[in-house]
Amino acid sequence: MYNEIKRKILTFLVEAVEFFIFFGNKDKAIIPNENYPELELLTQHFDTIKKEYISYQNKQDTLQYFDELSVSQQRIVERKKWQAVILRIYGRKVNKQAEYFQQTHQLLEKIPSIKTAFFSVFNPGTKLIPHRGPYKGVLRYHLGIVIPKEYKKCAINIDGTICHWQEGKAFIFDDTYTHEAWNDSEETRVILFIDIVRKLHFPFNKINDFFLFIIQHSPLVREIYSKAK
Repeated sequence: MYNEIKRKILTFLVEAVEFFIFFGNKDKAIIPNENYPELELLTQHFDTIKKEYISYQNKQDTLQYFDELSVSQQRIVERKKWQAVILRIYGRKVNKQAEYFQQTHQLLEKIPSIKTAFFSVFNPGTKLIPHRGPYKGVLRYHLGIVIPKEYKKCAINIDGTICHWQEGKAFIFDDTYTHEAWNDSEETRVILFIDIVRKLHFPFNKINDFFLFIIQHSPLVREIYSKAK
């Protein structure tokens, strides 16, 4: 009950801060990659990231299910479909997998504006229903790691624009626009899923940094962090 009250308070604060900072914002749903050139480092080292992920996966009996890491995810995805390997959650590094992802962590640390990073795994038949992200102060980056051969059966619809993941290629979007995703192929899809701090002018960048700090210590983030392994 107490945690639910805190969640509602945080939701109210998110909406208020988001309205104040982004009133009149004209950004589109899909953000040009060149707006965040620092992320090119990850595509340049795609082979290294993929190699570490494959090595980790081969040593695990199973990966964690996202709906078990965060109860709030149960409203958008069927149970035991969407899996994840958490590396960083709102600035908090998950050390439990560090030995498996040493080079990937080194790459992430070279981009300080990255707040969240994990491998998002869609098993065959996974579907995320239409939803929106929690806060406009970050942008979402997807890098294809392991993509089904029939990649056109695996996609994300962002505000009416269909994007297909491809290995070694990335795109950036504003996840507060309504989006849904699916994997209708017979193979597993894996991407590197990243939230990066949105670039803003002063003083809004400082307000955004402060609010992201608050989110970092919220019950939702603590829940995921405590369960990640």
